[in-house]
Amino acid sequence: MSSIPRILLIDDDADERTLCRRLLEEAFPSVEVDEAANAAAFARALVRRSFGLVVISLELGWADGLEVVATLRETVPDAPVIVRAPESRAALAAAALQAGAALHVPSTPRGFLELPTAVRTALFRAHQQRIREAHDSPYRHLVESLPVGIFTATQDGEILEANPALATILGYPGPRALSRRALRELFLDPPEAERWHAQLESAGSSGGGEYVLRRDDGGTVWTRLSAWIVEHEGTGLRQIQGVVEDIDGERRARQELARRSEVLARSCSELEQFASAISHDLREPLHVMDRYARLLAERYAGELDEKGRRYTENIVEGVDRMRRMIDGILELSRVEIRGERFVPVDFQEVLVQARANLQNAIEDSGAIITHDLLPTLAADEAQVVRLFQ
Repeated sequence: MSSIPRILLIDDDADERTLCRRLLEEAFPSVEVDEAANAAAFARALVRRSFGLVVISLELGWADGLEVVATLRETVPDAPVIVRAPESRAALAAAALQAGAALHVPSTPRGFLELPTAVRTALFRAHQQRIREAHDSPYRHLVESLPVGIFTATQDGEILEANPALATILGYPGPRALSRRALRELFLDPPEAERWHAQLESAGSSGGGEYVLRRDDGGTVWTRLSAWIVEHEGTGLRQIQGVVEDIDGERRARQELARRSEVLARSCSELEQFASAISHDLREPLHVMDRYARLLAERYAGELDEKGRRYTENIVEGVDRMRRMIDGILELSRVEIRGERFVPVDFQEVLVQARANLQNAIEDSGAIITHDLLPTLAADEAQVVRLFQ
């Protein structure tokens, strides 16, 4: 749509025609406006068919307004029709909309001021309809089959179009049920809705916010809402387009993860306290064993034979290994531990330590452990010993 098409004004009230013309020419400086004040002028306009939009008063002295609307829809179906009627004739306006009129503007001072906006909206809707009926069917099929909600709304937030996924997310029977609903009314928290719309207006977009929206069945759903304002060339119409994702499952998963993390942190804290207490209790008898083994080796070295000295050395070495293992268990219980700084470690020696720690298990099982030549690598020695074990 590159420009505003010629507009046909149908009204037998000269003052109202003049006011409508001035408002339209002020809003759209390049617009051309034709007037039909009687049946003859209307007939000539139908013959020429040079107009692309009609503004008609439903209260005509020379014809039934509804019949004129029906004639226009049958003769010039591509030209959107905006009807004007007093607020007291709401039933008449509704009948005109049922007959195919695009929009209704009340015949009030405020209604006259809304006329340019109504023209933009009617032209945009007609443009969208032509796209759907012409070359855009693959795109339309894609939009309607996407699992995320997609919508188009007026700048004030009145929904014009929605895809089936949005209706499903919000619990409506279908996309049409969402038409003309206000986006603000879908928010569970009204102040949050106002903040969202204000941000959208000021920044031109609002992406990725998480909001609780109302469902048609009275329930609620957590959603991620992204929206942006687009301006259509020619009409200057600004509208909101947006995407709505159902994140109810994601929110529940995050809450469960947070709960489990809290339980895990509490368990780890308790485990660390338990390991600390146990390590303290175990160190005391080890300290006694180490002390008496060393006293035995020192004071009775001359009285012990080779086998006795070897037994004493084995006790001291076993106590040292047990102390290191207790230290390792205490480190392992601390989930925040990151290990020691890497230094050159002789993996041959590491294997010797691991085998010594497992000596009884190796002897009881009759296991035979072999290995090739092992390298020296940068590592945390204590963690590698535990790995080999």
